[in-house]
Amino acid sequence: MVDTETVSMSGIHAMSASNDIATPSPDTGNPRPEITIRPVHERDWPEILDLANRSAIGTPNEGPQDQWLENRRQFDEKNCLREHFVAVDGTGAIVGYVAAECLIVRDMDFRVHLVTPRASLETVGSALYDATVAALAKYRNVEIRFNERIEDEALVGFALARGFVEVKQYPLADGARAIRLKKDLPPSAG
Repeated sequence: MVDTETVSMSGIHAMSASNDIATPSPDTGNPRPEITIRPVHERDWPEILDLANRSAIGTPNEGPQDQWLENRRQFDEKNCLREHFVAVDGTGAIVGYVAAECLIVRDMDFRVHLVTPRASLETVGSALYDATVAALAKYRNVEIRFNERIEDEALVGFALARGFVEVKQYPLADGARAIRLKKDLPPSAG
């Protein structure tokens, strides 16, 4: 059975991580070894595509996510900023993905692409989001944003709860409406 409860969040950023990050349990604060955040490896792309395809199920006018994946893989890292992470569970399976991409470096305007099962948005999604924000701390005057369908209340609520504000709403080609949300990150303390 295909998981139709996968969500995706798009927006722009850059991040980096050299070490795996064990996420703390929200209940105990202890490391949660079954969820690890790490940089993307070349071998991860098929699993990332599977996760992205599951996220598109039930979304009008969304089909296979091959082009979305190709855009992530072909990102111009020589002239733009991009970092990306996966979340893996205790078995090594990829349960989430985030890419932070900045196309115009002088603007420090990052778009985030977050894909995770809806049931783990608050755990896996939060861990991926937190890793992204931590990686962006080295930059100054960073704005992060994402665009999403308004009807995806869980994901829009996820962003609003983290301090994002609505910039605008706009129509999509399929007649649905989307929302653009943004957040300015404070400059690094260092």
